[in-house]
Amino acid sequence: MIDRFWDAERRPRRAGVEGLIGSKRVCRTTLASAILLTISLAPASASQRCMVTDPTGTRLNVRRFDGKVIGALHNGEIVRVLRTSADRHGKPWAYVAYETNGEGWVYREFISCF
Repeated sequence: MIDRFWDAERRPRRAGVEGLIGSKRVCRTTLASAILLTISLAPASASQRCMVTDPTGTRLNVRRFDGKVIGALHNGEIVRVLRTSADRHGKPWAYVAYETNGEGWVYREFISCF
């Protein structure tokens, strides 16, 4: 089992540290969460290929940065992920390039990478 806590007593003491970290233990969960968020939002490899796999069976909308729909992709179409991000609600998006020389944002959950 991963130790989620570490003992503050093992760290060198500095003035004011105890007041900032509380009693004896400091949770590393926040740091781990920040690292995972950074990794998940890191740019994807330029060679990462993905296929459109929209479970609704409809075409997957391609959007501009402002959300305006500029195109649509069919299930099974191959795209290349250029970068990924999340919107203000935490939903994952991928900026992709597709065969007809287009680029735009698609909902990341509806593409499968290989």
